[in-house]
Amino acid sequence: MEMQQTIEDCRAVFDEIDQDKSGFISQRELRGAFDKMGYDMSKSELRGVFRDIDLDGDGKISFEEYCELVKYDNLVAAFEEFDADGNGTISKSELLNAVTKLGIQTTEEEVAAMIATVDADGDGRINYQEIMNAFRDDFKL
Repeated sequence: MEMQQTIEDCRAVFDEIDQDKSGFISQRELRGAFDKMGYDMSKSELRGVFRDIDLDGDGKISFEEYCELVKYDNLVAAFEEFDADGNGTISKSELLNAVTKLGIQTTEEEVAAMIATVDADGDGRINYQEIMNAFRDDFKL
């Protein structure tokens, strides 16, 4: 799994969706992208998705807003992959296995310290909200 999509990759996909080359993605262009991917959604579903991506509410999706979405999606995908048993949390053993698979040499103590830095509720596991809070600042270009 590729956990980080580069700025160049973001730009290439953004430019493909931005059919009129305005530098922004309109609702019509977003609809076209979803149609190409085979997603059949209602007008109200499309408006909801568009509103979620259009962070500044100006009625168009900028390149920066699109990249924020990609980073968020990558973080969600990584969380789901690390959560091997699918229970909604990442345990010390799951994190150790995940980083080992990535080729990162670490110890159980180092993994415990990583968990402790984001484990807001102190249960020794990382839940979805804790990981989102930990990476919140990274969602800004």
